[in-house]
Amino acid sequence: MALPQLSIWQPGDGLRKIKYKYHVCLIVIFSVLIRLLFLTDRYLWCDEASSVLISRHSVDNLLFHAAFDVHPPLYYLLLHDWMILWGDSIAAVRSLSLLFGILTVVLVIALTRWLANERTALLAGWFAALMPMAV
Repeated sequence: MALPQLSIWQPGDGLRKIKYKYHVCLIVIFSVLIRLLFLTDRYLWCDEASSVLISRHSVDNLLFHAAFDVHPPLYYLLLHDWMILWGDSIAAVRSLSLLFGILTVVLVIALTRWLANERTALLAGWFAALMPMAV
């Protein structure tokens, strides 16, 4: 990995930064819209229904049931509190995953920009926004 170069101001840098931020906002807005579009499209999948059933328990019972599950209990605890705030409808339950999906897109863009460059970060952001398993 090459050492970072010193930043030397060049004409057009301000416009490039504005265009980059505009594209990032466009990717994030598109990511939100496509996830909202399919939020209540289907019934809960088996793993989603299982997570809801476990998360409905009290915290003590939740941790007991999670001890026998293959997944760590953090998601169940977050979903438990989320369902207290927003209810247990399909839209409410999936909105927590929607939030994590949007944060994933933002993190993919930020990390790719840090590791590579802005153009690669935007491309990775589009891939993350459109990834079928994350929508």
